[in-house]
Amino acid sequence: MFVSALWHGTYAGYFMSFLIVPMCASVEDIIFKYVPMDPVTKQRPVWFRYLYTFTLRCRGFDMLATGFLLKNFQDTHRFWSSLYYWLLVVTLPIYAFDKIYTLKKKVKTEKEL
Repeated sequence: MFVSALWHGTYAGYFMSFLIVPMCASVEDIIFKYVPMDPVTKQRPVWFRYLYTFTLRCRGFDMLATGFLLKNFQDTHRFWSSLYYWLLVVTLPIYAFDKIYTLKKKVKTEKEL
C-alpha cells in the first residue's frame, strides 16, 4: 500500500486512505469468520449482506475515497472528523476483540493439553 501511495502521488490524504485499507481488509476477514454461512445456499444471511454492503463496504470506501479528493491532511482530517472517524471507531474494536478472543482461546487450549 505504501508503494501504491507513492505511485499515485505524495499527498497526505492518499497516505491516510491507503494506510487504513489493510486494516479494513483484515477486519472484513474477521467479520466473515464470525458470521456463519447457510449450508444450503452457501451464502451469509440476507440481513448481513445488506448491512455489510451498505455500511462497511460502500460508506467505508466512500470515506476512504475522500483522501483522494481532498488530498491534503488538514482537509481530509477535517472531513473525517466531521464523520467522527466512524470507520476506525467501528473496525478497531472488532479487530481488538478478535485478537483478545483468539489469544484467550489459544491459552485455554494450551491449558487443556
